Amino acid sequence: MEISKHCFYEYGYKGTTMREIGKQCNISQSLLYYYFKNKQDVVAELMADFYKKSEKLLSEYINQEEHPFLYLLCLCRLLYKEVQKNPKE
Repeated sequence: MEISKHCFYEYGYKGTTMREIGKQCNISQSLLYYYFKNKQDVVAELMADFYKKSEKLLSEYINQEEHPFLYLLCLCRLLYKEVQKNPKE
């Protein structure tokens, strides 16, 4: 998944192919298709992983702020800090 994330970052969605992902992973394209039907499935898995990581990070803020605006501000700060740590994420 890290390699596919890198491919999407470097080449964009349109420029990334299943063939390129397989090549970068040093696996056959048929093996990649065994796990993913298409490029959209790869992206869906990346998004699911991102959601899980975000949910874990945000869970600590849920109970700390009762005011919606302050909660949103905390959320934005947290996401900004995470993006600064790893812009490719």
